Amino acid sequence: MHFTNIFSYPTVFFHIFTLLCIPSITLAAQSTTGLNLRDAIQIAYNKSPLIEVNMLEIEAAEENINQIFGTFWSPQFEAISYGGVISDARGDYTNSPDSQGTYDHLGPFIKIDLTAIQPIYSFGKYEVAVEAGRQNLKMKKAALKESFNKLSFEITKTFLGVAASSDGEKTGEELTDQYRELLKRIEELVQDPDSGIGDSHLLEAQTMLFDIDQQATKPSINKEQTLLYLSGLLNNKETTIISPTPAGTPEIDPSSDLLPSLLEFSRTNSPLIQGFNYGLKALDKKAELEEKKSYPDFFVAMGAGYGIAPGRDIQTNPFLSDDYNYKKLGAVLGLKWNFNYHVDSAKQKKAFLEYKKNTQKKNLALTRINGTIRQFYSEALRYQKLLNSVRKSLKAAKTWLRLENDNLDLGIGDVKRLVSAYRSYYKLKASQIETRYQYLLSLAQLANATGDMELFLLWIQNDKVQLN
Repeated sequence: MHFTNIFSYPTVFFHIFTLLCIPSITLAAQSTTGLNLRDAIQIAYNKSPLIEVNMLEIEAAEENINQIFGTFWSPQFEAISYGGVISDARGDYTNSPDSQGTYDHLGPFIKIDLTAIQPIYSFGKYEVAVEAGRQNLKMKKAALKESFNKLSFEITKTFLGVAASSDGEKTGEELTDQYRELLKRIEELVQDPDSGIGDSHLLEAQTMLFDIDQQATKPSINKEQTLLYLSGLLNNKETTIISPTPAGTPEIDPSSDLLPSLLEFSRTNSPLIQGFNYGLKALDKKAELEEKKSYPDFFVAMGAGYGIAPGRDIQTNPFLSDDYNYKKLGAVLGLKWNFNYHVDSAKQKKAFLEYKKNTQKKNLALTRINGTIRQFYSEALRYQKLLNSVRKSLKAAKTWLRLENDNLDLGIGDVKRLVSAYRSYYKLKASQIETRYQYLLSLAQLANATGDMELFLLWIQNDKVQLN
Protein backbone atom coordinates (compact mmCIF):
# COMPACT_ATOMS: atom_id res chain seq x y z
CA MET A 1 0.00 0.00 0.00
CA HIS A 2 1.12 3.53 -0.70
CA PHE A 3 0.00 6.60 1.27
CA THR A 4 0.66 10.08 -0.09
CA ASN A 5 -0.48 13.51 1.10
CA ILE A 6 -3.76 12.28 2.48
CA PHE A 7 -3.80 14.58 5.49
CA SER A 8 -3.64 17.90 3.67
CA TYR A 9 -6.36 20.39 4.60
CA PRO A 10 -9.30 20.15 4.12
CA THR A 11 -9.40 16.43 3.15
CA VAL A 12 -8.42 15.50 6.73
CA PHE A 13 -7.10 12.21 7.92
CA PHE A 14 -9.66 9.51 7.55
CA HIS A 15 -8.85 8.73 3.97
CA ILE A 16 -6.09 6.55 5.41
CA PHE A 17 -8.56 4.04 6.73
CA THR A 18 -10.00 3.43 3.29
CA LEU A 19 -6.52 2.48 2.10
CA LEU A 20 -5.81 0.16 4.98
CA CYS A 21 -8.29 -2.41 3.72
CA ILE A 22 -7.33 -5.17 1.34
CA PRO A 23 -9.97 -6.75 -0.92
CA SER A 24 -11.57 -9.73 0.76
CA ILE A 25 -14.55 -12.23 2.37
CA THR A 26 -18.42 -13.16 3.78
CA LEU A 27 -20.76 -11.11 5.87
CA ALA A 28 -24.35 -11.30 7.03
CA ALA A 29 -25.86 -9.55 9.92
CA GLN A 30 -27.14 -11.87 12.60
CA SER A 31 -24.50 -13.10 15.02
CA THR A 32 -20.91 -12.14 15.75
CA THR A 33 -18.12 -14.69 16.03
CA GLY A 34 -14.78 -13.74 17.57
CA LEU A 35 -12.00 -15.29 15.56
CA ASN A 36 -8.27 -15.21 16.23
CA LEU A 37 -5.71 -15.55 13.47
CA ARG A 38 -4.63 -19.12 14.26
CA ASP A 39 -8.21 -20.39 14.27
CA ALA A 40 -8.93 -18.57 11.00
CA ILE A 41 -5.95 -20.26 9.34
CA GLN A 42 -7.03 -23.69 10.61
CA ILE A 43 -10.58 -23.20 9.32
CA ALA A 44 -9.27 -22.15 5.92
CA TYR A 45 -6.90 -25.13 5.86
CA ASN A 46 -9.75 -27.57 6.48
CA LYS A 47 -11.96 -26.08 3.76
CA SER A 48 -9.53 -24.86 1.10
CA PRO A 49 -9.87 -26.44 -2.38
CA LEU A 50 -6.17 -25.72 -2.94
CA ILE A 51 -5.21 -27.81 0.08
CA GLU A 52 -7.57 -30.57 -1.05
CA VAL A 53 -5.86 -30.62 -4.46
CA ASN A 54 -2.47 -31.00 -2.77
CA MET A 55 -3.78 -33.82 -0.59
CA LEU A 56 -5.00 -35.63 -3.70
CA GLU A 57 -1.57 -35.12 -5.30
CA ILE A 58 0.00 -36.80 -2.28
CA GLU A 59 -2.44 -39.69 -2.50
CA ALA A 60 -1.63 -40.11 -6.20
CA ALA A 61 2.11 -40.13 -5.41
CA GLU A 62 1.55 -42.88 -2.83
CA GLU A 63 -0.36 -44.92 -5.40
CA ASN A 64 2.51 -44.39 -7.84
CA ILE A 65 4.82 -46.21 -5.41
CA ASN A 66 2.33 -49.07 -5.22
CA GLN A 67 2.28 -49.15 -9.01
CA ILE A 68 6.07 -49.41 -9.08
CA PHE A 69 5.92 -52.42 -6.78
CA GLY A 70 3.31 -54.03 -8.99
CA THR A 71 5.33 -53.39 -12.12
CA PHE A 72 8.48 -55.07 -10.82
CA TRP A 73 7.22 -57.77 -8.43
CA SER A 74 3.58 -58.59 -8.96
CA PRO A 75 2.95 -61.63 -11.21
CA GLN A 76 1.29 -60.99 -14.54
CA PHE A 77 -1.58 -63.28 -15.44
CA GLU A 78 -3.16 -63.98 -18.79
CA ALA A 79 -6.20 -66.22 -19.14
CA ILE A 80 -7.80 -67.04 -22.48
CA SER A 81 -10.92 -69.18 -22.77
CA TYR A 82 -13.16 -69.67 -25.77
CA GLY A 83 -15.37 -72.28 -27.37
CA GLY A 84 -17.18 -73.01 -30.60
CA VAL A 85 -17.51 -75.68 -33.24
CA ILE A 86 -14.81 -77.46 -35.28
CA SER A 87 -14.83 -80.22 -37.91
CA ASP A 88 -15.02 -83.78 -36.61
CA ALA A 89 -11.83 -85.83 -36.98
CA ARG A 90 -11.71 -89.31 -35.56
CA GLY A 91 -9.67 -92.23 -36.73
CA ASP A 92 -6.47 -92.48 -38.74
CA TYR A 93 -5.20 -89.14 -40.03
CA THR A 94 -1.73 -88.57 -41.42
CA ASN A 95 -2.09 -84.80 -41.67
CA SER A 96 -3.85 -82.23 -39.59
CA PRO A 97 -7.58 -82.85 -39.86
CA ASP A 98 -8.10 -79.09 -40.17
CA SER A 99 -6.29 -79.07 -43.52
CA GLN A 100 -8.54 -81.62 -45.23
CA GLY A 101 -11.01 -79.06 -46.51
CA THR A 102 -14.06 -81.10 -45.49
CA TYR A 103 -16.45 -79.58 -43.03
CA ASP A 104 -19.41 -81.88 -43.34
CA HIS A 105 -19.47 -82.74 -39.68
CA LEU A 106 -18.97 -80.06 -37.01
CA GLY A 107 -18.68 -80.66 -33.29
CA PRO A 108 -18.27 -78.48 -30.19
CA PHE A 109 -14.99 -77.60 -28.48
CA ILE A 110 -13.74 -75.53 -25.54
CA LYS A 111 -10.24 -74.29 -24.68
CA ILE A 112 -8.74 -72.70 -21.55
CA ASP A 113 -5.13 -71.41 -21.40
CA LEU A 114 -3.51 -69.73 -18.38
CA THR A 115 -0.07 -68.05 -18.27
CA ALA A 116 1.64 -66.47 -15.24
CA ILE A 117 4.90 -64.50 -15.33
CA GLN A 118 6.68 -63.71 -12.07
CA PRO A 119 9.66 -61.25 -12.14
CA ILE A 120 12.51 -62.45 -9.92
CA TYR A 121 15.40 -60.01 -10.49
CA SER A 122 15.64 -56.52 -12.04
CA PHE A 123 19.33 -55.58 -11.55
CA GLY A 124 18.41 -52.78 -9.10
CA LYS A 125 15.77 -51.13 -11.26
CA TYR A 126 13.04 -51.69 -8.67
CA GLU A 127 15.02 -50.15 -5.79
CA VAL A 128 15.91 -47.08 -7.85
CA ALA A 129 12.35 -46.62 -9.09
CA VAL A 130 10.91 -46.89 -5.58
CA GLU A 131 13.40 -44.35 -4.23
CA ALA A 132 12.45 -41.97 -7.03
CA GLY A 133 8.79 -42.45 -6.08
CA ARG A 134 9.50 -41.77 -2.41
CA GLN A 135 11.36 -38.57 -3.22
CA ASN A 136 8.48 -37.53 -5.46
CA LEU A 137 6.09 -38.15 -2.55
CA LYS A 138 8.21 -35.96 -0.28
CA MET A 139 8.17 -33.26 -2.96
CA LYS A 140 4.36 -33.36 -3.04
CA LYS A 141 4.27 -33.02 0.76
CA ALA A 142 6.58 -30.02 0.53
CA ALA A 143 4.21 -28.54 -2.06
CA LEU A 144 1.36 -29.04 0.42
CA LYS A 145 3.28 -27.10 3.05
CA GLU A 146 4.05 -24.35 0.54
CA SER A 147 0.34 -24.09 -0.32
CA PHE A 148 -0.46 -23.93 3.38
CA ASN A 149 2.01 -21.08 3.81
CA LYS A 150 0.47 -19.19 0.89
CA LEU A 151 -3.01 -19.69 2.29
CA SER A 152 -1.84 -18.67 5.77
CA PHE A 153 -0.29 -15.50 4.40
CA GLU A 154 -3.45 -14.62 2.47
CA ILE A 155 -5.54 -15.10 5.62
CA THR A 156 -3.03 -13.11 7.69
CA LYS A 157 -2.94 -10.22 5.22
CA THR A 158 -6.73 -10.05 5.14
CA PHE A 159 -6.99 -10.49 8.90
CA LEU A 160 -4.63 -7.57 9.49
CA GLY A 161 -6.63 -5.50 7.02
CA VAL A 162 -9.85 -6.19 8.92
CA ALA A 163 -8.19 -5.27 12.21
CA ALA A 164 -6.79 -2.04 10.75
CA SER A 165 -10.09 -1.04 9.16
CA SER A 166 -11.88 -1.79 12.47
CA ASP A 167 -9.47 0.49 14.31
CA GLY A 168 -9.98 3.12 11.63
CA GLU A 169 -13.74 2.83 11.95
CA LYS A 170 -13.58 3.34 15.71
CA THR A 171 -11.24 6.30 15.34
CA GLY A 172 -13.55 7.80 12.72
CA GLU A 173 -16.51 7.56 15.08
CA GLU A 174 -14.43 9.05 17.86
CA LEU A 175 -13.32 11.98 15.71
CA THR A 176 -16.88 12.68 14.56
CA ASP A 177 -18.23 12.62 18.13
CA GLN A 178 -15.38 14.75 19.48
CA TYR A 179 -15.65 17.27 16.68
CA ARG A 180 -19.40 17.68 17.13
CA GLU A 181 -18.81 18.27 20.82
CA LEU A 182 -16.26 20.93 19.86
CA LEU A 183 -18.82 22.67 17.64
CA LYS A 184 -21.30 22.78 20.52
CA ARG A 185 -18.70 24.34 22.76
CA ILE A 186 -17.83 26.95 20.13
CA GLU A 187 -21.53 27.74 19.65
CA GLU A 188 -21.82 28.33 23.40
CA LEU A 189 -18.72 30.51 23.40
CA VAL A 190 -20.09 32.58 20.51
CA GLN A 191 -23.01 33.51 22.77
CA ASP A 192 -20.59 34.75 25.42
CA PRO A 193 -19.43 38.28 24.51
CA ASP A 194 -16.42 37.97 26.79
CA SER A 195 -15.07 34.79 25.17
CA GLY A 196 -13.48 36.47 22.18
CA ILE A 197 -15.01 33.77 19.92
CA GLY A 198 -17.08 35.07 17.03
CA ASP A 199 -19.19 33.75 14.16
CA SER A 200 -16.15 33.55 11.88
CA HIS A 201 -14.55 31.04 14.24
CA LEU A 202 -17.72 28.96 14.26
CA LEU A 203 -18.01 29.04 10.47
CA GLU A 204 -14.36 28.06 10.16
CA ALA A 205 -14.90 25.06 12.39
CA GLN A 206 -18.15 24.08 10.64
CA THR A 207 -16.43 24.13 7.25
CA MET A 208 -14.60 20.89 8.10
CA LEU A 209 -17.67 19.03 9.35
CA PHE A 210 -18.75 17.65 5.96
CA ASP A 211 -15.26 16.34 5.17
CA ILE A 212 -15.05 14.65 8.53
CA ASP A 213 -18.50 13.01 8.26
CA GLN A 214 -17.81 11.91 4.70
CA GLN A 215 -14.46 10.33 5.41
CA ALA A 216 -15.60 8.73 8.66
CA THR A 217 -18.14 6.54 6.81
CA LYS A 218 -15.60 4.99 4.40
CA PRO A 219 -13.76 2.70 6.83
CA SER A 220 -16.92 0.77 7.73
CA ILE A 221 -17.74 0.22 4.05
CA ASN A 222 -14.28 -1.13 3.31
CA LYS A 223 -14.35 -3.22 6.45
CA GLU A 224 -17.48 -4.94 5.17
CA GLN A 225 -15.83 -5.66 1.82
CA THR A 226 -12.77 -7.02 3.59
CA LEU A 227 -14.90 -9.25 5.79
CA LEU A 228 -16.69 -10.54 2.71
CA TYR A 229 -13.37 -11.64 1.26
CA LEU A 230 -12.26 -13.19 4.57
CA SER A 231 -15.48 -15.17 4.82
CA GLY A 232 -14.91 -16.36 1.28
CA LEU A 233 -11.45 -17.64 2.17
CA LEU A 234 -12.96 -19.41 5.17
CA ASN A 235 -15.78 -20.80 3.02
CA ASN A 236 -18.23 -19.36 5.53
CA LYS A 237 -21.74 -19.60 4.06
CA GLU A 238 -23.61 -18.84 7.25
CA THR A 239 -25.10 -15.44 8.11
CA THR A 240 -22.38 -14.62 10.61
CA ILE A 241 -20.36 -11.46 11.14
CA ILE A 242 -16.77 -12.47 11.70
CA SER A 243 -15.11 -10.21 14.24
CA PRO A 244 -11.37 -11.02 14.27
CA THR A 245 -9.60 -10.42 17.53
CA PRO A 246 -6.65 -8.02 17.05
CA ALA A 247 -3.15 -9.35 16.66
CA GLY A 248 -0.31 -8.37 18.95
CA THR A 249 2.62 -6.15 18.02
CA PRO A 250 5.84 -8.15 18.48
CA GLU A 251 9.09 -6.23 18.62
CA ILE A 252 12.41 -6.81 16.89
CA ASP A 253 15.53 -6.41 18.96
CA PRO A 254 17.76 -4.34 16.62
CA SER A 255 20.87 -5.59 18.41
CA SER A 256 20.03 -9.25 17.80
CA ASP A 257 20.76 -9.10 14.03
CA LEU A 258 18.33 -11.85 13.08
CA LEU A 259 19.01 -11.59 9.35
CA PRO A 260 21.75 -14.29 9.09
CA SER A 261 19.65 -16.69 11.17
CA LEU A 262 16.57 -16.06 9.02
CA LEU A 263 18.56 -16.69 5.85
CA GLU A 264 19.93 -19.95 7.22
CA PHE A 265 16.47 -20.94 8.47
CA SER A 266 15.00 -20.50 4.99
CA ARG A 267 17.62 -22.77 3.42
CA THR A 268 16.58 -25.71 5.58
CA ASN A 269 12.91 -24.99 6.30
CA SER A 270 11.51 -23.37 3.18
CA PRO A 271 9.09 -25.89 1.62
CA LEU A 272 9.93 -24.43 -1.79
CA ILE A 273 13.62 -25.29 -1.33
CA GLN A 274 12.71 -28.63 0.24
CA GLY A 275 10.56 -29.37 -2.77
CA PHE A 276 13.48 -28.62 -5.08
CA ASN A 277 15.79 -30.85 -3.01
CA TYR A 278 13.38 -33.78 -3.10
CA GLY A 279 12.67 -33.19 -6.77
CA LEU A 280 16.38 -33.22 -7.58
CA LYS A 281 16.83 -36.50 -5.73
CA ALA A 282 13.90 -37.96 -7.67
CA LEU A 283 15.42 -36.78 -10.95
CA ASP A 284 18.78 -38.24 -9.97
CA LYS A 285 17.14 -41.61 -9.37
CA LYS A 286 15.22 -41.26 -12.61
CA ALA A 287 18.50 -40.79 -14.50
CA GLU A 288 19.92 -43.84 -12.73
CA LEU A 289 16.81 -45.81 -13.63
CA GLU A 290 17.19 -44.91 -17.30
CA GLU A 291 20.74 -46.26 -17.16
CA LYS A 292 19.65 -49.49 -15.49
CA LYS A 293 16.95 -50.06 -18.08
CA SER A 294 19.71 -51.25 -20.40
CA TYR A 295 20.08 -54.31 -18.13
CA PRO A 296 17.86 -57.41 -18.59
CA ASP A 297 15.08 -58.72 -16.34
CA PHE A 298 14.88 -62.30 -15.09
CA PHE A 299 11.52 -63.97 -14.68
CA VAL A 300 9.88 -67.35 -14.20
CA ALA A 301 6.82 -68.23 -16.23
CA MET A 302 4.22 -70.92 -15.72
CA GLY A 303 1.58 -72.14 -18.14
CA ALA A 304 -1.39 -74.47 -18.03
CA GLY A 305 -3.93 -75.38 -20.70
CA TYR A 306 -6.86 -77.63 -21.33
CA GLY A 307 -8.77 -78.23 -24.56
CA ILE A 308 -11.48 -80.71 -25.46
CA ALA A 309 -13.32 -81.40 -28.71
CA PRO A 310 -15.48 -84.56 -28.29
CA GLY A 311 -15.91 -85.01 -32.04
CA ARG A 312 -12.17 -85.51 -32.59
CA ASP A 313 -10.82 -87.00 -29.42
CA ILE A 314 -9.80 -90.37 -30.89
CA GLN A 315 -6.68 -90.29 -33.07
CA THR A 316 -4.78 -93.39 -34.17
CA ASN A 317 -1.79 -91.46 -35.47
CA PRO A 318 0.60 -90.94 -32.52
CA PHE A 319 2.57 -88.27 -34.40
CA LEU A 320 -0.35 -85.98 -35.00
CA SER A 321 -0.92 -83.09 -32.58
CA ASP A 322 -4.43 -81.80 -32.10
CA ASP A 323 -4.84 -78.21 -30.95
CA TYR A 324 -8.33 -78.92 -29.68
CA ASN A 325 -7.68 -81.89 -27.43
CA TYR A 326 -4.81 -81.38 -25.02
CA LYS A 327 -3.63 -81.00 -21.44
CA LYS A 328 -0.45 -79.08 -20.67
CA LEU A 329 1.43 -77.76 -17.63
CA GLY A 330 4.93 -76.30 -17.57
CA ALA A 331 7.34 -73.69 -16.19
CA VAL A 332 10.31 -71.82 -17.65
CA LEU A 333 13.08 -69.52 -16.45
CA GLY A 334 13.39 -66.58 -18.83
CA LEU A 335 15.38 -63.45 -19.59
CA LYS A 336 13.80 -60.31 -21.06
CA TRP A 337 16.03 -57.61 -22.49
CA ASN A 338 14.82 -54.50 -24.30
CA PHE A 339 17.82 -52.61 -25.58
CA ASN A 340 18.24 -49.72 -28.02
CA TYR A 341 21.51 -47.86 -27.66
CA HIS A 342 20.47 -44.57 -29.25
CA VAL A 343 17.05 -44.37 -27.61
CA ASP A 344 18.38 -45.38 -24.19
CA SER A 345 21.30 -42.93 -24.42
CA ALA A 346 18.92 -40.10 -25.35
CA LYS A 347 16.67 -40.87 -22.37
CA GLN A 348 19.63 -40.88 -19.99
CA LYS A 349 20.86 -37.57 -21.41
CA LYS A 350 17.42 -35.97 -21.11
CA ALA A 351 17.11 -37.09 -17.47
CA PHE A 352 20.54 -35.59 -16.71
CA LEU A 353 19.63 -32.31 -18.43
CA GLU A 354 16.38 -32.16 -16.46
CA TYR A 355 18.39 -32.57 -13.28
CA LYS A 356 20.76 -29.75 -14.24
CA LYS A 357 17.86 -27.48 -15.23
CA ASN A 358 16.13 -27.94 -11.89
CA THR A 359 19.41 -27.36 -10.05
CA GLN A 360 19.58 -23.92 -11.65
CA LYS A 361 15.92 -23.30 -10.78
CA LYS A 362 16.71 -24.11 -7.16
CA ASN A 363 19.65 -21.69 -7.17
CA LEU A 364 17.41 -19.00 -8.66
CA ALA A 365 14.76 -19.66 -5.99
CA LEU A 366 17.41 -19.36 -3.25
CA THR A 367 18.56 -16.04 -4.66
CA ARG A 368 15.03 -14.69 -4.75
CA ILE A 369 14.25 -15.93 -1.26
CA ASN A 370 17.40 -14.35 0.15
CA GLY A 371 16.58 -11.05 -1.56
CA THR A 372 12.98 -11.13 -0.32
CA ILE A 373 14.04 -11.87 3.25
CA ARG A 374 16.54 -9.01 3.21
CA GLN A 375 13.91 -6.66 1.80
CA PHE A 376 11.17 -7.42 4.32
CA TYR A 377 13.56 -7.58 7.27
CA SER A 378 14.75 -4.09 6.36
CA GLU A 379 11.15 -2.91 5.94
CA ALA A 380 10.16 -4.39 9.30
CA LEU A 381 12.98 -2.52 11.05
CA ARG A 382 11.98 0.69 9.27
CA TYR A 383 8.30 0.41 10.18
CA GLN A 384 9.14 -0.51 13.76
CA LYS A 385 11.19 2.68 14.01
CA LEU A 386 8.34 4.69 12.49
CA LEU A 387 5.82 3.04 14.82
CA ASN A 388 7.86 3.99 17.88
CA SER A 389 8.18 7.52 16.51
CA VAL A 390 4.47 7.93 15.84
CA ARG A 391 3.66 6.68 19.34
CA LYS A 392 5.84 9.39 20.84
CA SER A 393 4.33 12.01 18.54
CA LEU A 394 0.83 10.87 19.47
CA LYS A 395 1.57 11.41 23.16
CA ALA A 396 2.77 14.92 22.41
CA ALA A 397 -0.29 15.63 20.24
CA LYS A 398 -2.61 14.42 22.98
CA THR A 399 -0.94 16.78 25.45
CA TRP A 400 -1.22 19.65 22.97
CA LEU A 401 -4.93 18.94 22.37
CA ARG A 402 -5.61 18.89 26.11
CA LEU A 403 -3.72 22.15 26.52
CA GLU A 404 -5.68 23.88 23.73
CA ASN A 405 -8.94 22.67 25.23
CA ASP A 406 -7.96 24.04 28.61
CA ASN A 407 -6.98 27.36 27.04
CA LEU A 408 -10.36 27.58 25.29
CA ASP A 409 -12.10 26.98 28.61
CA LEU A 410 -10.01 29.75 30.19
CA GLY A 411 -10.89 32.18 27.41
CA ILE A 412 -7.35 32.49 26.13
CA GLY A 413 -7.59 29.81 23.47
CA ASP A 414 -7.50 30.10 19.71
CA VAL A 415 -9.98 28.18 17.57
CA LYS A 416 -7.49 27.75 14.74
CA ARG A 417 -4.94 26.26 17.09
CA LEU A 418 -7.55 24.00 18.67
CA VAL A 419 -8.76 22.76 15.29
CA SER A 420 -5.15 22.25 14.26
CA ALA A 421 -4.53 20.27 17.44
CA TYR A 422 -7.55 18.05 16.66
CA ARG A 423 -6.31 17.49 13.12
CA SER A 424 -2.78 16.66 14.27
CA TYR A 425 -3.95 14.28 16.96
CA TYR A 426 -6.30 12.24 14.76
CA LYS A 427 -3.89 12.38 11.86
CA LEU A 428 -1.29 10.73 14.09
CA LYS A 429 -3.84 8.16 15.30
CA ALA A 430 -4.48 7.28 11.68
CA SER A 431 -0.74 7.16 11.01
CA GLN A 432 -0.29 4.83 13.97
CA ILE A 433 -2.90 2.43 12.59
CA GLU A 434 -1.34 2.58 9.14
CA THR A 435 2.22 2.12 10.41
CA ARG A 436 1.25 -0.74 12.70
CA TYR A 437 -0.51 -2.45 9.81
CA GLN A 438 2.50 -2.02 7.55
CA TYR A 439 4.82 -3.27 10.29
CA LEU A 440 2.77 -6.41 10.95
CA LEU A 441 2.36 -7.00 7.23
CA SER A 442 6.13 -6.78 6.70
CA LEU A 443 6.63 -9.34 9.50
CA ALA A 444 4.07 -11.63 7.85
CA GLN A 445 5.84 -11.21 4.51
CA LEU A 446 9.15 -11.96 6.22
CA ALA A 447 7.80 -15.18 7.75
CA ASN A 448 6.26 -16.15 4.44
CA ALA A 449 9.57 -15.57 2.66
CA THR A 450 11.37 -17.88 5.09
CA GLY A 451 8.81 -20.56 4.24
CA ASP A 452 7.10 -20.93 7.61
CA MET A 453 4.09 -18.76 8.54
CA GLU A 454 4.07 -20.45 11.94
CA LEU A 455 6.88 -18.05 12.80
CA PHE A 456 4.53 -15.08 12.52
CA LEU A 457 1.98 -16.73 14.80
CA LEU A 458 4.70 -17.39 17.39
CA TRP A 459 5.97 -13.81 17.12
CA ILE A 460 2.50 -12.47 17.87
CA GLN A 461 2.00 -14.97 20.67
CA ASN A 462 5.35 -14.19 22.35
CA ASP A 463 5.38 -10.47 21.53
CA LYS A 464 8.90 -10.88 20.22
CA VAL A 465 10.48 -11.59 16.85
CA GLN A 466 12.93 -14.45 17.35
CA LEU A 467 13.84 -17.90 16.06
CA ASN A 468 14.27 -19.75 19.35
